[in-house]
Amino acid sequence: MSVASRIKICTTLLPTGAVTVNEIREIFGYEGVEGGDERLVSLNFAKYKDLSQYQINASKGGDTNEEEPKNGTPNDDGASDTE
Repeated sequence: MSVASRIKICTTLLPTGAVTVNEIREIFGYEGVEGGDERLVSLNFAKYKDLSQYQINASKGGDTNEEEPKNGTPNDDGASDTE
């Protein structure tokens, strides 16, 4: 199989979680790397096992405790433009 064909297969399968980073490395004759057996999926490449938790947090509006500035936007020193 040509290198171009292997690259096309890998770029198609990696984002779907069908292959791991180490499986791709094996296709190209490289040794595996630590953590390379975790399946990644396109969602900014989250670990497959974390997807459910991500969806739960997303439906609650995220995981932030920060509030929007009430009086304009903060400057570099943290002060508001309107202060």
